[in-house]
Amino acid sequence: MNLDSAQQGYLTECNELLVEMEGALLRLEDDPDNSDLINAVFRAAHTIKGTGGVFGFDDVVEFTHVVENALDTIRSGELKINSELVALFLSLRDQMEIVVEHAVNGETLSGEVKKQNDDLLASLVALTGGEIEEKEDDSDEKISSEEPYDGAGCSENENWHLSVRFSKDALRDGMDPLSILRYLSGMGDIKQVITVFDKDDEEELSPIDCHLGLEIALFSGEEKETIESAFEFVREDCLVHILPPRAKIKHYIEMINALPEDDNKIGELLVSCGALTKSELEGVIDEQTEHRFSPAAGSSQILGEIVTEKGMVQKEVVEAAAEKQQRVRSLNSTAKTIRVDSEKLDTLVNLVGEMVIAGAGTDLIARRLGDDSLVESMSVMSRLVEEIR
Repeated sequence: MNLDSAQQGYLTECNELLVEMEGALLRLEDDPDNSDLINAVFRAAHTIKGTGGVFGFDDVVEFTHVVENALDTIRSGELKINSELVALFLSLRDQMEIVVEHAVNGETLSGEVKKQNDDLLASLVALTGGEIEEKEDDSDEKISSEEPYDGAGCSENENWHLSVRFSKDALRDGMDPLSILRYLSGMGDIKQVITVFDKDDEEELSPIDCHLGLEIALFSGEEKETIESAFEFVREDCLVHILPPRAKIKHYIEMINALPEDDNKIGELLVSCGALTKSELEGVIDEQTEHRFSPAAGSSQILGEIVTEKGMVQKEVVEAAAEKQQRVRSLNSTAKTIRVDSEKLDTLVNLVGEMVIAGAGTDLIARRLGDDSLVESMSVMSRLVEEIR
């Protein structure tokens, strides 16, 4: 079985989760009201489905999704677990193992396996009284029906904002960043994706390293925990920041301060934290340019003033971006010089002088002895000393 490290890790994790699921199910026969055991079974199915979606394993997602819905119904108390359901979930657990192995090995499900899937899921629907039939997507209704936050200090942005920075080893470990976008698209509508290039890597690009980050605007009615599941398998190897819809000003400020220490412009920082969209930024820059070259225009407004006056971004968020920009630039400028004690410099100069004298004496001795290898070695040493001087 020739698997890359990421998929091999997923298979190992699934096997561990399925063992935990089996143990919890067996204990539920004697303790059907134990919420911890029910939650353990649900988490196992949820993780297998979520990470499978990241890898693009559609068969795993489709099968496990129905199982997860049934478990969620039990977890919420709408359905009581019994011995018949436990026996069925054990069979579903075994089938999940088969589907995962097929997906990781890149094998298409055979007609027999598909029939087993359909039969088991039909039995599950029958035992649960049709409680887990697929619900219509009501993400638009969920968001539009939410009451807005009270008072000032909140944005009107209806989208989730996800800021992602992958590790350099993401591609080498078999992770395709596009698979995460595909999985997120199943949770709602991706309104915008901005790729961010790692400026520190400009001089050392490698085709097997990942040099990109993503800024994602997602319109979805899902909870934060569900959205985070898209990054379950890469969480330890990348930086992920998630900002909810209609977030408070302090959340934007926290996002700005958490962004990588790049020397970005104010507009770029506001886009990266989700306060502005890229198209909004381009519109403001165009307006700024027109104002600057207009004969009737007075002094040119800076970008931060324009977006604040238009009510596009709260003043506190713009100020936080400006402070972040100034802080990074200050660090970059101070890093170019260092302070050294003058006495240490004098000592270093004296030592170099003594090294030159000692080297010249050794070179003279080597020439008198007629040792060519020693003469050559001293020649190299003399050149290095001259470079130090």
